[in-house]
Amino acid sequence: TISGSGKLEVSSSLGTGIKSTDSLTIENAEIEVLAAGNNGISGKTALSIKDADITVTADCAGIKTTTPDDETDLTLGNLEITNSTITVVSNEDGIEAYRDATISFSNVTVTSTKNNSKLTTVEGETKDSFKGIKAGQALYIFGGEYNVTADDDAVHSDGSVKICENPTMT
Repeated sequence: TISGSGKLEVSSSLGTGIKSTDSLTIENAEIEVLAAGNNGISGKTALSIKDADITVTADCAGIKTTTPDDETDLTLGNLEITNSTITVVSNEDGIEAYRDATISFSNVTVTSTKNNSKLTTVEGETKDSFKGIKAGQALYIFGGEYNVTADDDAVHSDGSVKICENPTMT
């Protein structure tokens, strides 16, 4: 958990700026991350951001959850952002959830661009995903302001997408 007054500035020249191999919670915090070698902020089993002001510049994904060890547990790999100001500049997906992503009442600016000199190769294949906001299963966006620029899909889900003013709207 990262919480509290003041400002946390994190810089990583080779790895991820902030990484948890379990769940990661960021509340009531101001954070600036520069990850020149990998992802900006990564929570493996879950990532929750609430009442935060976060700026991420990353060579790979900006903010993400990764593949949980137990892929049968559907509560793992989810991402939630609530009442926050998020700015992401990344050379891969800007905001990415392994399963579900819920972003509510936040101000989000994402720029996800293809940088050919920084392409990631996984098992011999080049990663070519430059999506702005991405969810593996369901993406929910409620209220707030969103400015997304991406070299691939601006808003993407492998399942469903719901965008509306508040969570009670259908």
